[in-house]
Order: sequence, then C-alpha cells, then structure tokens
Amino acid sequence: MDKLIVIKNALVLTLDESGRTGYFNIVIKNDKIFDIDYDNELTNNSVIFSKYPGAYIIDAHDKLIIPSFLNLNINSTYYQCSSFLKGFKYSNLSENLSASLVEKYFLEPKNRDELKSLVTVNYYSTLQNGEAVLLESSRLMSKEFLSENRKFGFLSYQDIVFTAYENPFSSFLSEKGFLHCLGIKDEDEINTYSLNALVSSFAAGKKILFFEVLQKSNSVEILKKNFSKSLIRLLSEAELISDKVIFNNPIYLNKDEIEILGRKKSNIVLSPTDIIKLGEKSFDFYDYINRDLNISLGTGYSGRSIMGELKLLVSFLHKDYFSYDEILRTATVNPSHALKISDNYGSIEKNKFANLIFFNLNDLRNILNVPEINSEKVCEFLIENFDTKDISDVIIKGIPVKRNNQCKLYNPDSIKQIKTSLTKKIYEVGMYLELKEKYLMRKRVNELTGNEPEKSAIFDDNYSTEDYSSFDSKAITDSEFRIIGVDDANDKVIEEIAGGGAEINEVDSLSDGFFVFEEEAIQTQAELKSENLGQIAKQEIKLRFEDSSDSEVTTLREVKETKAEKEVKKEDPKKIPPQEDSKIQFKKEKLRFGFSQEEE
Repeated sequence: MDKLIVIKNALVLTLDESGRTGYFNIVIKNDKIFDIDYDNELTNNSVIFSKYPGAYIIDAHDKLIIPSFLNLNINSTYYQCSSFLKGFKYSNLSENLSASLVEKYFLEPKNRDELKSLVTVNYYSTLQNGEAVLLESSRLMSKEFLSENRKFGFLSYQDIVFTAYENPFSSFLSEKGFLHCLGIKDEDEINTYSLNALVSSFAAGKKILFFEVLQKSNSVEILKKNFSKSLIRLLSEAELISDKVIFNNPIYLNKDEIEILGRKKSNIVLSPTDIIKLGEKSFDFYDYINRDLNISLGTGYSGRSIMGELKLLVSFLHKDYFSYDEILRTATVNPSHALKISDNYGSIEKNKFANLIFFNLNDLRNILNVPEINSEKVCEFLIENFDTKDISDVIIKGIPVKRNNQCKLYNPDSIKQIKTSLTKKIYEVGMYLELKEKYLMRKRVNELTGNEPEKSAIFDDNYSTEDYSSFDSKAITDSEFRIIGVDDANDKVIEEIAGGGAEINEVDSLSDGFFVFEEEAIQTQAELKSENLGQIAKQEIKLRFEDSSDSEVTTLREVKETKAEKEVKKEDPKKIPPQEDSKIQFKKEKLRFGFSQEEE
C-alpha cells in the first residue's frame, strides 16, 4: 500500500529552474514528490481526504520548506576531533600526530565497533542538519567495514558517496553498483603511472574524480618538478578535465587555469571554514563564483554543517556582486549536478525524492520579514537569520527522520552516552593531554632561558600570510609597525676641526672669566659662516674703493687692527700679569656693647 503525506499551508522555496516561491501544498507518495499544489486547492482537510484517502496531513503554516542539503566533502576522521587541527595548515597537516593516531586506531580490525559508533554519530548529526547526501573523503571506509554494516541503520537513509583511494575498494564499490569517487589526496601521488591508471579506470563504471590537491603553498612547485607544467594543463592534455571531475579547495589556481576549468564545466567544492583555518594565502571567492564553474559546498575537515558554511561564505562576499539564490544553490542544486543525480535531488519538483527541510517561523526572532515573496528575498532571509538549530523537521525520501525537533531514528539518551564515551576515547588515543603538557613545558623552558622562537610569518585576516623576508619596501603603512633602525645618541652636534686637540685651562680669577675649551679647537657652523661672510665683505670693499689708494690703505689698516684685537683676546689667561693684591684697611674704633656714647 502506498504511503501518502500531504504538507499544506507551507511557505515553499522550490529552487527549481523557474524559481517558484510561495505558499504551496506538497503531496508525497512513498519516497518521492507526487504532486505540488501551486493553486492551493488542498487547504481543506475534507478535500485532501477525498482526493487522497488515508493521507497523513502535516499543517506547516508556520514553516519554511526548502530542499535538503548535499554535503560534497565530509571527513569522518576529523568530524569529532577538530581540536587537533589547531595550529596546522594544509602544508603540515600530514605531520599531525594526534590525527594520525586516531586514524590508525579506527583502522584496526579490532576497533570496527567503535568505528561504527563514530560513523553513526557523524551521520546522524548531519541528518539533524538536513544533509541528505554526503561525499565521504575519509580513509576510514573500507571493503570489510561496508560489508559488515551495509544493512546498518546509518547507511539506510542518507545517500553516501564514498571515496576510494585504492583500487581494491574501488572495484568493490563498482561491483555493488555504488556511485563513488576516485580520490587523489596529495600531489606526491600524481605520477605517470597513476595518471594512466585514472584514465583506464575512469572510463568504466559510475565514477567521479575527486582531487584534493593545489591546497599547499608548495603544490605548484611539486607538480612542476615532476612534470614541468601545471596540473590543470597536464590533466587537460590527458582528457581528465570534464564535468565528472571535482576539485576540493584548489587555492593555488591562477586565472588562466580557472578559465580552463570553466570551459570544461568542471566542479569546485569549497569549504570556507577549511580555507580560513588551514589555508596559507588569501582566497578570492569572486575569482571562482563569477566564472562558469559549478561551485558546491562541503564541511571538509573543520566545518560543522552546510548551513554554517553558507553563512560564512556570504560573510566574505559583497551583496552587490552575488545573488542569495545562487549562493543557496551551491548547497542544493549545484552538488546534484556535480554528482550527476540532479534528476532526483537538488530541488522541490514533481517525481524527485522527497528530501525536505523545515525551518521554524513560529519563533519571534524568525518571523518572516520580507517586502515580497520571491526566491531572492526568501533566500536572503533564510541565510541571514536561520541556523541549524532552527531546523524543526527533516524528511528524507518520504520518511520523517526528525519531527518537532526530535529525531525519530535513535534514543537521545543512548546516542548522548555513545558520543560522550567516544569523545573521551578520541582525545585519549590522540594523546591530547600528553601533547599539551609537552607543549606547555617547552614554552616554559623557552621563557626561562630566553630562547623564544622567532615567528616566521605574520597572519593577516586569519588566513593570509607574509614572510618577514618579504618586507623589502622602506614604506610603512598605517597598519604596520616595524623597527627600521637604531637612533645613535652619540651623534655630535658640534664637529671638531682637524688639527690640534683642545686644552683645558685652570681658572685663576672669576672676574676675568674662563675658557673651558680653546676657541681655535672648536667652532660652530655659525662662526664659520660669519668668517666666510667677512671675507666676502673684504673683497667687496676692495673692489668698491680701488679708485682711491688712500681709502684702500685705510680700510686694510682697520681690518688688521680688528684682527689684532681678536688675537689679544685669545691669549692664554696665564700670560696676563697678575694684579698686586691690595691689603684690606680696617678702621680702628672702640667696641660697643649695645650702649650709645651718651649713655657711657
């Protein structure tokens, strides 16, 4: 018997090609959308029961309904232990000891039960966030694990696209008929042999190439060293650039390479949280969004939800250069095109899977406040005002997995207990406390010994870096502080004239004044200028009175006399004959003791 669900009075954001938005009624039959009542004929329950007997009616008059999200990059290894990523970048992420220990622990066959608990918690969390399709990029998935748990509940509702980094796992997924990705996780894995293997395996089966490269600061150098050309041109020559190729966070792409990807209709997955926390250069989102690329979103290593990635992406863009409708499509419509599943996913249309997200409009803070009901205005209101905690209901393939903020798939108390014990185990295996104490001890030793390590980079806007060695310019901006030199306090204002040294003389009499230094030894610049002016004046006098010999002789005589007077003043005070001391004369009178002469 068919299962019917009628959702009435809901504000529906369809995100179809026409962008229809309004108060519609949705009819769900089994796992797909059977019909959409755009004319609101099914507002009355009696009309609904007469047309669809036995239907389950959901009154969504205070709900906003949108298509479910598609997460095109989730890494289960890091989903519950993002704290281990602090201080790491893409270039040294492989050196993360804690993450390596956690991954090694869950890959051991004896720990598969705990791996199942980890995946269960991760996937149920994404279900709560309204994510119906996941592209799993973790290395934890294997043939043995899926064989044991393929019928388990966490794999029954969502569609999981696994990434195979080894041929045996890819062959297993192909045998089961699963759509999956062939993954390249590092530039060092790209060589002539691996490219030939990709070409041969890519031709058969439902496969998509998933490249996690061009993220490190030295990515371009590594690839050019091996092939003497860029990766994009290399893949283009090998005919591996197409709409069946996905590049995850390709930070180090130039504009010409982006143009090549745009002409080939390639797919780009952006994880804004990863770009900010793990990226090593500033990233211009406009270079990608304004091209003919199919842009999708993923949570990656450190993201928590697609809704959070949407809000973060919008915060980096200016409202005059993007459309909220286009941004929301990066989490719904565009991922479905990237995975070649747009016939069943991405929008609310007839004959597509009934994957729906309900946002609560009943809260005072969430009451709809738009001037008109259209796709752009509703998308803007949704992204700017809602969060994952505002998701009240989730329907996946016609099954209400979350109803009135309560998940229907698990017992909340049991899942909390599993997550608590799992979190404790992860930090224990990752040696969080031990490594923290080692770091603090090293820091204390450096502080005591004064051997603080020099920082090699300055971080600007949380994601762009500049080396100290790159500061070659002598210009200093308003936002920059830099030591450009040392002020020498010993600079001499008065310079010594080349020649003899200064002589210190003894002061014989205060009445005659005193000289600490000889005037011939030290001269100020002002005195030198005055002497030069005197010489010029002398020459002018001679020229002026050269017609009268008497005047010339008189003038020269006056100058010589003036010079002789100066030389007399400069003579040593010791050579001046001392004056004879005169004796003090005392007047002889009688001593009086307070009496006048008359009283005596």
